Amino acid sequence: MKKLFRIIPIGIILSLVLTGCIPTESTPTDTFQTEEEFLSYVKESQDEALSQVGEYYLPVNIPDGMSLNRIEVQPERHLITYFYNLGRYEPTIEELAEEATKDIDMSMFTAFQLFPSANNKNKTYTVERAERAVLKESDEYQFRWNYQGDGEELLQKGLEYYGEETELGDKTGYVVPVTERMLVSNTPEGVGLDTVFYQVVWVDDGRLFFAKVPIEFAAEPQDLAPYIQSEKKELNR
Repeated sequence: MKKLFRIIPIGIILSLVLTGCIPTESTPTDTFQTEEEFLSYVKESQDEALSQVGEYYLPVNIPDGMSLNRIEVQPERHLITYFYNLGRYEPTIEELAEEATKDIDMSMFTAFQLFPSANNKNKTYTVERAERAVLKESDEYQFRWNYQGDGEELLQKGLEYYGEETELGDKTGYVVPVTERMLVSNTPEGVGLDTVFYQVVWVDDGRLFFAKVPIEFAAEPQDLAPYIQSEKKELNR
């Protein structure tokens, strides 16, 4: 049965994916550049939950032209995420500064005209800002899985936010089409309605999975099927 999909802010959608709760910005994250570094970390980890993991999952079908950018592990949320990109997006100095200061209250600096755009939730919409947001988000494919907990139970916790139930080959996924206006605040009415990427949540092998797939590689939700296939590998501790 199809579910009624409510459009909610993208920040809430992304926060709730795979967890059923809203994480804080300070969630500890360990980052690795290669699969070898990641595997060494997992095998040597003293974290109780992570030390119990006996296998790991890798996406089978990487979108054409994409290469591994990094792997992130968030022990508090029990998440492992692989980030792949095309390399078309290069952040500007201003964008890097904004990213670095997004968790800081910049009101006092703004008064002195320092970091005027940082942490500004009420930015004026511009075509350039929208184009940069689209370029950034359409440059990336994510594949994420939760390594602790019952996948079906975790799915049910956030099901109302996970989009429309869709048959994706041999799996059932919950798909949200993310548009430009969901990414850029203060987008005018009638603007930014095109889908930039899909995010899909599904359960496989008893675990909860998530993928972010740019529209360039999946014109319709049904085209997401190849990008949610995974390979399970033993850790050989």
